[in-house]
Amino acid sequence: MNAVVVIVFLLLPGMQGCGGGGRDNGNSNPPPLIAPSGLSYSQPAIAATMNHAVTADVPTVTGTVDSYTVAPALPAGLFLNSSTGIISGTPTAISAKTSYTLTAANASGSTTTTIQITVSLPTPPTDLSYSQPTIDAATNVPIANDIPSVSGDVTSYAVNPALPAGLNLSSTTGVISGTPTALAPLASYTVTASNAGGSASAAILISVTVLLPAPTAIAYPQTMISTYVGQEITPDIPGTAGTITRFSVTPALPPGLNMDSSTGVISGTPTAAAAQAVYVVTGYNSGGSIGAVVGPTITVTQPPTILLQLGNPFQITTLRFANSRVFSQDYSGFWILWDYESGAILASGDAGMGGANVAHFSIPSVSTSTLPQAPAMSGGTIAIGIPGGVQVRSSSDGHVLSTIVSPGFQSDPNGILSDNDSWQLASDGSYISFEGQSGLFVYTPVGNLVLSRTGDYHDSLNSNLHPSFFAAPGQVQVADGPAGDSNIEIISVPGGVSTVSKAYDGQSQFFQGWFTDGTGFFTSNNEPPITLSVYSISGVQLGNVPQYIPSGYTPNTFGGIGKWVWTYGTNTLSIYPAGSTASALVITNVGRIFNAGTTLAASSSSAFSVIDLSDTTLSSTNYTIPPPINNAETPTLIPFAAASNTEWVIAFASQGVILDGASLSSGSPRFFGNGLGLSITGGAGRAAIATGLGKIFYFDPADTTPEGSIGLTSGRLELSTDGSVLAASSQDGTLLNIYSIPSGTVSYAFSYPATGLLSGFTLSGSGTTLGQIQGSTLEVTPVSGTPVILSLTPSPSTTVLLSPDGTLAAMNRSTGGLYPTLTVAVYLNGQQISTISGTAVGWIDNGRLLVNSYGLVPPIVMRLSYTGCAIYSPTGTVLGTPPLPELGSIQPVTSDTIYAPGWNAIYSLTTGKTTWTNPYSAGSGGAIAGPYVVFESEGRVIAVKY
Repeated sequence: MNAVVVIVFLLLPGMQGCGGGGRDNGNSNPPPLIAPSGLSYSQPAIAATMNHAVTADVPTVTGTVDSYTVAPALPAGLFLNSSTGIISGTPTAISAKTSYTLTAANASGSTTTTIQITVSLPTPPTDLSYSQPTIDAATNVPIANDIPSVSGDVTSYAVNPALPAGLNLSSTTGVISGTPTALAPLASYTVTASNAGGSASAAILISVTVLLPAPTAIAYPQTMISTYVGQEITPDIPGTAGTITRFSVTPALPPGLNMDSSTGVISGTPTAAAAQAVYVVTGYNSGGSIGAVVGPTITVTQPPTILLQLGNPFQITTLRFANSRVFSQDYSGFWILWDYESGAILASGDAGMGGANVAHFSIPSVSTSTLPQAPAMSGGTIAIGIPGGVQVRSSSDGHVLSTIVSPGFQSDPNGILSDNDSWQLASDGSYISFEGQSGLFVYTPVGNLVLSRTGDYHDSLNSNLHPSFFAAPGQVQVADGPAGDSNIEIISVPGGVSTVSKAYDGQSQFFQGWFTDGTGFFTSNNEPPITLSVYSISGVQLGNVPQYIPSGYTPNTFGGIGKWVWTYGTNTLSIYPAGSTASALVITNVGRIFNAGTTLAASSSSAFSVIDLSDTTLSSTNYTIPPPINNAETPTLIPFAAASNTEWVIAFASQGVILDGASLSSGSPRFFGNGLGLSITGGAGRAAIATGLGKIFYFDPADTTPEGSIGLTSGRLELSTDGSVLAASSQDGTLLNIYSIPSGTVSYAFSYPATGLLSGFTLSGSGTTLGQIQGSTLEVTPVSGTPVILSLTPSPSTTVLLSPDGTLAAMNRSTGGLYPTLTVAVYLNGQQISTISGTAVGWIDNGRLLVNSYGLVPPIVMRLSYTGCAIYSPTGTVLGTPPLPELGSIQPVTSDTIYAPGWNAIYSLTTGKTTWTNPYSAGSGGAIAGPYVVFESEGRVIAVKY
């Protein structure tokens, strides 16, 4: 039987609904899941840098999140934590700005937000530098770590080219360290610090030598450099005692000038003015440095006002002619490159052979420098000897190709400077060779060393003879060199292969010289009768030429080129076929001969003969050389240069004038430049300049156009104070003219016979009185010449100084022997009124005369010495004793200042100090012309306001 159980549930108060009521027995359902909401990120925009970790981007959300997702995928290297939603990581590639949708979700739903992410390249490193920008290392000696400094992140360091053996660069830290194991010349090494965004570089100079004794001295030939903007300076090459591998200078040189850190050469063209300053040069090597050494004082001024281009400022000593270019240099070292066709100056400069800016060495254990060799020009190259080396220029326009430091311009084992190297420019202009005790060195015109050969090429190893060299195309020819005294060594260029000719008879034959083209050479015996032997370059004797060679024979006593040889003696020029004793041409009464290239010239009493030696037959043309100037004796002809027998030039050296020989055929001689500045004088607002070409130019210095010119070669000019009267004497002393200026007409003229030439004159400042010393007579007269105010015969003085108004005359007299008595006689209107002890310098005004004093100054000397000066009244009363240096002549400027032409400076009569000094290189004294000082500087007449 089935039982039926009936269960009755009682509804208790408080229970309601089907889900509640009664006791919780653990079987109830959980509450429903709510979808997340309000998703956001701490960085809604991320600007990330490649390879740099980003700051974690943390989400904020309401509700429970089961997982996070993103679309599209994050940039490479960034990650989304699917549980926490955090974005982190290090981006490994760049990515453009992109929007990314982040979703936070659970079973009930999701919420989204958007962020933007950009991944860019990192900022390149900057400002890379090293603690040691220059390392002077020595083999087997560890260097101090060279530590970099850089701004920005660096992922790696690299260097190019590879460091010297034994030195290393850390690719992670950039530190240079190590111990060099091999020699390495001074070179630049570029270190690069990089990251993905770019790089920064720094250059380091490193040299590796053996451990050297520290250098002991540096000396610069130019102790003072005065130049102006746009004017190239002469390279200043230092001599050293001890090896120097690197130079530095402080402070920085004026803009446009630079110093070569490996040679110490200071060169360049200034581009801005710079006040006078002293520059300190320091020399280093692997053993240390010499410390601070005072280098040259340099001043750069603004360009001057140029009134007149003269030419060479001193007597011309060298002429060269090639490729339509004429090159001239005077004894001071100033040179000019001329265009032959137009006569224009293409370039000019100073070889540093003389003048106030150049000094010989004067440092301990350092000998004096020898003067540079004469310049050479061939092909397209000019080589100019400068102290310590050679400056190489293009002959087309004169621009600098290189400055080559003589290999011998270093110290010898005793620490003595040597500048004994000789050098040659190849006859085709293709190279420059240096020969010295340290060897033979050959450079290209741009300064590249292409051949070096050890050996004593300065002094023969086997005899007391010095070697002789000829720089031929493709080979250097050496006689009496290391290969021996009796043969010719030929060294190929650039290969350096040496071949030696067969020996000539060195016991009785001595090398005497090369053919001018290097194709042959001469020897002679040492016992009478003297015979001149002719050899080919291969050492084959071609024959003999009978010729007596006097002791200490001069150049051009003999010579040869190609198929011809010549001898010159007892005023006779004889030309022979090479090796023959039968003369082909004889010219007698020859005073001087010249040789240039294939041309020979002979100056005789009747003609100037130019002979062509370029062919198998001789051709000779006679010319009449005219005086280049008016009313002056013909100067000595010295330099000669020729491109051919139809293109040649010759210099009237004492006048600084170059004559174009080809122009003589036309009957109208052509000259280059205006010649030397023979005399300069000045007055109120006017200056006059006498030139070697035979012209006097006069200017208002405020205007560079001449007011006029006068055809006279004058050795002395004087202007009246107001500039309206000009007195000019001819250079030969035969005449004196008084001109009215600016018309240039002759007001009065005086002529003098050969037995009583004019030796000196003075014009008063008023222009009304004239003092003349003619023969043995001294006269003071009006400018008209009459009446005579004062006449003294014999003249007691070689000078007469007139006061500005012309009423007073001062004359210097000297009596006695070794220590003469010096007095000044002062005359008023022809009557002596006083005698003053000393030597008169000049009148300051009508009441004051400046007089120098001289005496024997202890210790005992063999001549009188300057002891000071004084200002005297005409009657001999001392009015003042200014502390002035010894002055030779003066020109009043103001009541308290005077101009001294010899010093080219203005002095105060109160303090004795200079109130104006010349800021430019001056070749001769000048004059005051109104507010200007007018003087010659580097072949130009310039005007400078004082």
